[in-house]
Amino acid sequence: MVITTLNRCYTYYYQFAKLTVTLISVSRIKAHVVMLGLDEDIDRGFVTSNEKKANTLSFLTGSVAYLDGDSGEYRLVPPEQVSDFVRDLYKKNRYEDVERLTDSYHRRTSGADEKSLRELEAKSFRFPAHRFLRLLAEAYEQGRSVADLIRINISRMIEERLDGISSNSNFDEENFSKVMAVLEDWKSKKGRKPKSSYTLGWDVWLLPGFEEAIGKCYNHILFRIFDNELENPQLASLLAKYCRAEEFDIFTYSTVEVSYDSGLALTANFQIPAVFTPLREEEDLDSFLSDIANSGFTREDLEDVPPFKQMPRLLSFVSEIRGKETEVVQRDLMLETIDEGADSFFDNPASGHPLFVLTDPLQIKGDRLIWGNTALSDDLKGYILDHLVGEQVARIDVEERQEEVGEHVEKGESDKAREISHLINIRRNAEIVAEQMARIVLDAASSQVVSIVMPKAVTGLLELLEIDKEEL
Repeated sequence: MVITTLNRCYTYYYQFAKLTVTLISVSRIKAHVVMLGLDEDIDRGFVTSNEKKANTLSFLTGSVAYLDGDSGEYRLVPPEQVSDFVRDLYKKNRYEDVERLTDSYHRRTSGADEKSLRELEAKSFRFPAHRFLRLLAEAYEQGRSVADLIRINISRMIEERLDGISSNSNFDEENFSKVMAVLEDWKSKKGRKPKSSYTLGWDVWLLPGFEEAIGKCYNHILFRIFDNELENPQLASLLAKYCRAEEFDIFTYSTVEVSYDSGLALTANFQIPAVFTPLREEEDLDSFLSDIANSGFTREDLEDVPPFKQMPRLLSFVSEIRGKETEVVQRDLMLETIDEGADSFFDNPASGHPLFVLTDPLQIKGDRLIWGNTALSDDLKGYILDHLVGEQVARIDVEERQEEVGEHVEKGESDKAREISHLINIRRNAEIVAEQMARIVLDAASSQVVSIVMPKAVTGLLELLEIDKEEL
């Protein structure tokens, strides 16, 4: 075999450079092989810094890949020329190169290279959100997982690009068949059904002032939640009064998820541990039971209301409070709730009360995502703020209402001044909370990583064929 020189390799490279642009229907790897002059000889003319690419091509051609210490690039050496290379390298005192070359030669002749074809390794793909969601929608429509859809797409693209390569004179037919057998087995593996929903990852820092802001608008938000559930503003206000955010890490149990029914939907579920303080502090228990006793509620009014629904003994005491000395009763109740562990909807952080849950359809228009009636890149903060505190508070003209507070004070209308100043403060703090939530949703919807386990033969072909994730 004639050893092709490095200059000749470059001649081939420039001579066939146009080939990679014009040969649309021809296999990419075949063009790559021709470009490097490997259609005639496998020798030092082929160089690459990519280890997987070198190892894959060396197995397909039956040659030996080794890392050249001087250039930092991998070269292919025909097995029958390894001894000549070793002698030449020793003459140049390149002992490390000899060791790497003989190690590669041993893997080649011992069958270790062939064995490694089926070894598994993970490969991660980061997709922009619009691309990931298109894949997700397609996967749901086919009843597959996203990973299975990507696996099938990868297999199809590799097969298309390898079409006709086995006839190349420099490819070892037996080795080529072994690689294709691994690919076929991987492609044919049993898939999984899609998940009911996919959780999108996010990683953002808390905005300055967020913890203080969430604390100040917390009760107002809970009041809206309870009022919506109970349709009883008086009871909703009473329950919200005795709830406290024991810890401000609202993101511990929060999620941003994508699901699919007739189309994609995005759900932002922000939760905060809603601790019902009467179950923790005896003083609050006394106050709460007294408020209930003086509220005029009947037992029937409270049967389906948290925390009474989850704490039946608490409800049984409510009907006995009115008209009696309650001190002993309340202390007994406190002991009982503590003994039970107070594992209720209000007291168990793992099932923290939803502070904010918003589910709306998700549409993909080009590379833009439309959530409900707003683009994720537009006024998402305002969109969330409307749902968080209601349009009445969210749309307050702060400057105008501040003027009203001063006017009401001048007129001696303290109740109106207090009410408006309270709403302004809620609006100001809720805006900080909404901005934090918007940042989380936007971060979750920016890009997603999908990791797939595949045989090393497949990852090698991906590198060799230079298949881009945008093509999957």
